[in-house]
Amino acid sequence: MINPIRLHFPFISSMLSFFLLLEKIVYEDLVTDTFIFHFTSHGLNITRQLEVHDHVQMIKICLIF
Repeated sequence: MINPIRLHFPFISSMLSFFLLLEKIVYEDLVTDTFIFHFTSHGLNITRQLEVHDHVQMIKICLIF
């Protein structure tokens, strides 16, 4: 089993930041700043362009820089 890792993503435009407890990164696109993860934390409080797919327990986050 992969140990959860904690990643920090700052939203520069809104000066907000958040933390997620993640199992692994499933997909990473540095050109569009898009990341898709399996996650272990269900207490998510994210207000910027968040797409949650509960049936597969994955989230897609579009980072704004």
